[in-house]
Amino acid sequence: MSTTERTSDRLSAGLTLSASLSKPRVVRNGRRRSLFLALLLIPVLGVGALAYNLASDTKNGPTNLILDTVGRKSFTVEVSERGNLESKNNVEHACEVEGRVGGGMGGGGGGGGGTTILSIIDEGTLVKKGDVMVELDASNLEDGKQTQTIALETAESALAKAKADYETAVKAVEEYEKGTAIQDEKTHSADLTVAQENLKRAQESAKYTDTLYRRGFVNKEELEAAQFAVTNAELTLDKAQTALNNFRNVTKSKMLTQLHGDVASKERALRAEETKVEQETSRLQKIDAQLTKTKIYAKADGMVVYYRQANRWGSQEDQIQEGAVVRERQKIIILPDLTNMLVRVLVHESKVDWVRPGQRAQIRVEAFAGKVLTGAVERVSTTAEQSNWFEQDKRNYPVFVKIDDSIEGLKPGMTAQTVILVDKLTDVLAVPIQCVQTVGRRNYCYVYKADGTWEQRPVQLGKGNDT
Repeated sequence: MSTTERTSDRLSAGLTLSASLSKPRVVRNGRRRSLFLALLLIPVLGVGALAYNLASDTKNGPTNLILDTVGRKSFTVEVSERGNLESKNNVEHACEVEGRVGGGMGGGGGGGGGTTILSIIDEGTLVKKGDVMVELDASNLEDGKQTQTIALETAESALAKAKADYETAVKAVEEYEKGTAIQDEKTHSADLTVAQENLKRAQESAKYTDTLYRRGFVNKEELEAAQFAVTNAELTLDKAQTALNNFRNVTKSKMLTQLHGDVASKERALRAEETKVEQETSRLQKIDAQLTKTKIYAKADGMVVYYRQANRWGSQEDQIQEGAVVRERQKIIILPDLTNMLVRVLVHESKVDWVRPGQRAQIRVEAFAGKVLTGAVERVSTTAEQSNWFEQDKRNYPVFVKIDDSIEGLKPGMTAQTVILVDKLTDVLAVPIQCVQTVGRRNYCYVYKADGTWEQRPVQLGKGNDT
């Protein structure tokens, strides 16, 4: 015999469960805690042995009761939650102005990294692609552009001078290699040639003088003078040869090294100035690009909806309005696809495991009284969301229900009551939830016995109808 069948035998054999009409009360520290809710059906999956007597006066028992006879029932298990409409496909528009750009200038009038909204289109306005929706403060960017323009002009002047210096250094090398060096080498070569010729003539003259001296036509002083002329010519030749060798092997090489070094130095200076100009140009271009982002244009046709996000206190933070300061990448406006709507509801962690994608749902939008829309669960978030600061212990999971056929007039933010069909239970043992008492973590029912006394029995609960 199954647990359910044993439960049925014990509770339905001529016995009746009680439900109080009094208000809910909770007694902690081991005392009884009773839950008195609206009439809801829950299946009873198992019952244990007698655990607790209602009171010492079990004969009379409590008064002011509604009695319900245990029986098998069939019903649907549903999860009902209020939520808000959202578009499945949103075109988002965010602030793209950086907090600080261009020479340390702030991006806008917000100070310290924010940008002030100067004007914004009214929420609910229908816009066309390309329409201006938001204008952000560009004053600091304009100041930054002026400063950066001056910096770029200064860098360009320095670049022009560096370029001229480099070109001069290159020409100096060319001038020396093709002009001065050749001329200097020719001069030294000519000096060597003259010295060689002078030595030759001095030698011939000394030889002739020596012949004359031997014949007695010249005296010794004249001979010595001729011989000294040879010595002097030899010294001059040696000097000319040394000068030519030094020029070819030392002077020319040294000069070329200096000139090429100067070219390299001027080239490095030129590259540095080119880099600086590129940097200053990039900064100016960045400011220009940021200036274009101080106006936010509609990326598509649609209805303007201000982006709102709840903070930890449960209220809306960073209200979107004229004069508000927005941060970089902060969402400002969304253009929802009104033909593709869904409902976002928060389901408590105790029931979120019941919900699965594909489950059917009924949606009642408060703005359309009497209109029932159909849909299906599209997605169940895996991350819990805290409703607000005052409900830190509650863990709710966002569930998204896709509306089958959208109707004209649906707008994001509208409130909707959503009923998700979780399961259909047939022929299960069930009682009204008023008949269930919770003590600690255990659940009990009070059974009115044939002898007129009350008996408290533990029960195991299954899914309940939450509608």
